[in-house]
Order: sequence, then C-alpha cells, then structure tokens
Amino acid sequence: CIQATIPSKQQPKSFFNSNNTSNQSQSGGQRQMYPAMCHQCGKACEVPFAPAPNKPIYCADCFAKRKLAAKAQISAKQHTNNAVKNENGSGDIKQQLGAINSKLDRLIQMLDSKESIPTKTKKAVAPVKKVAKKKAVSKKK
Repeated sequence: CIQATIPSKQQPKSFFNSNNTSNQSQSGGQRQMYPAMCHQCGKACEVPFAPAPNKPIYCADCFAKRKLAAKAQISAKQHTNNAVKNENGSGDIKQQLGAINSKLDRLIQMLDSKESIPTKTKKAVAPVKKVAKKKAVSKKK
C-alpha cells in the first residue's frame, strides 16, 4: 500500500535576520533619520537617507507638492497627445473612406456600362515533346 506523506507546515524563512540591527526598518524598528535643509522652502527637515551635497532635498510638504505638480504635468501631456492623435486619426480615416468610395463608384460605373474588366491573357504554351526512355541493358554473366 502506498502512503501519501503530507508535508509539515513550516514557518517561511525570512530574508532578513531579526537580530540584525541594520535592517530595523524591515522588521518594524525606527529608521535612522538625517538632518537636511529643504531646497525649495529652506526649512530644516529630516530624511531617511544620507543627503548628497549635489542633489536637492525636499521636506515632506514640498515633496508632496512637487509630486502632485509632476502628476498634473504628465496628465496634461497625455491629454494633449490624445487630442492630437484623435484629430490626426479622424483625418486619416476620412481620407481612406473617400478613396474607398471613389473606387466603389468606378466599379459600379463599369458594371452599369457593361464594360469588361481588364484581365490578364494567358500566353499560348508550346506542347512539350516527350522523349522516349531507353531501356537499360543489364549485362549477364
């Protein structure tokens, strides 16, 4: 008789060691904060990373304002691009429909006037001559 084994439930292994103090933010501890000066408003603030001297730092309020402004700018660009696409797209469709209509009108006129539609004529092919096969002579010893 074959017995199925049911695997025991194991606790998932954590990537971070809970005893490691450098990963306190991942395990729910306090992050180390660094003092900084906001590039936009000049207020003193704290950031959760070591500020680089050549990059601007923003306080929470200014960062939120910049984020909203960037989203609004992206949304406006997308709206403008969609409007341009709609204008160009409808013009292309109108041109294509006009071309189709003119071709259909020509076909209807040809059918009404019983004109023949030009077709390619087949060229006469010369008959192929059949060549008789020679029987192979086998040598008998």
